[in-house]
Amino acid sequence: RFLPEGGRLGFVLSQAALEAGYWEGLRRFLAERANVLAVVSSPAERWFADAAIHGVIVILERRTNGASPRPLARFARLGVPMVDAAARVRGLADLDVVAEVRALGGAEAWLSPWAPLVRAPDAWFAASREAGGLLVPLVELCDVNLGVTSGANKFFYMTREEAKRREIETCFLAPVLRSPRAAPAIHADPLRLATVAFVCDLAPDALGKYPGAAAYVEANGALELRPMLATRKRWWSLPVRLARLFLAKTYDSRFVQPLSPTPLLADQRVYMAHPRGVDLELLAATLNGTLTALAIESLGRASLGDGALEWSVGDIRRLPVLDVRAIERSPAAGVVREAFRALARRPIGTVDREATALDRQVLDRA
Repeated sequence: RFLPEGGRLGFVLSQAALEAGYWEGLRRFLAERANVLAVVSSPAERWFADAAIHGVIVILERRTNGASPRPLARFARLGVPMVDAAARVRGLADLDVVAEVRALGGAEAWLSPWAPLVRAPDAWFAASREAGGLLVPLVELCDVNLGVTSGANKFFYMTREEAKRREIETCFLAPVLRSPRAAPAIHADPLRLATVAFVCDLAPDALGKYPGAAAYVEANGALELRPMLATRKRWWSLPVRLARLFLAKTYDSRFVQPLSPTPLLADQRVYMAHPRGVDLELLAATLNGTLTALAIESLGRASLGDGALEWSVGDIRRLPVLDVRAIERSPAAGVVREAFRALARRPIGTVDREATALDRQVLDRA
């Protein structure tokens, strides 16, 4: 309101602001009054040493009342450090020298999501154009659901050694995948998972036949007063949600989607994927391919600080992935399976290491 017509305003703010729920209301307000001149991000660096966020610069121009939006908006992903860019940029056209720039018409600029435009590299846009109709939302291939929220992790989750020390009967213990970090490789061996969950749905009279479990429940009886546990039929009954294929909820520099030979219990920090009539192994191969990692890195919400990504369950359902239905009955399916099995049992490293790994390149080519 303080700007005259044609006046310009620059904001430096967290990139997460472009993805928050309140952004839509602000976007509508601004779209009626302003032109977008430029939105600039620098994915490879933080601009403020004391703030663990990735910043974005937004340049707006007050529009004449009733005028159409400006014909061009530049969305720039810097390829050089900010200090170098600042020395070389004297006008909007100079952004092309220091950044990957996507130019959109004024009206289109207000309708398109901004975060992917300034976060995703040119490689993602090129790959998605090349793939065309072979990219589909993940929800077309599988159901994606939240893992279990225990309500009392210290009670329900324990190491195998702790369970043995407490003499809890093994029939009440189930391997649990609490985080993708618990599975160094894509192949998640249930016997190698360090954490087990206490899973018992027995009534008190039946539970008495198992002294170890009964004593454990009795010793922690005060938990019954916790609001989340008090709503359950029996406070010690953990809801059982099993799956074989999982997706991470958050990402840093490592991308792995675990696959187990047998169903596992899933914690709420991972998502469960249940195929919808598609081959489980081929789906796992696709989710662990570099193209999917590129999609996650390019489109994820950088709202956790230090550049870490977070995917809500709604976001992950919309994740664009290769449609494995196109190859299920083709000779290529066998090639993909063989390449995936060779990759699945070794530890998965960070992106910089995986980029040059020969077995990953074989899977990607397949």
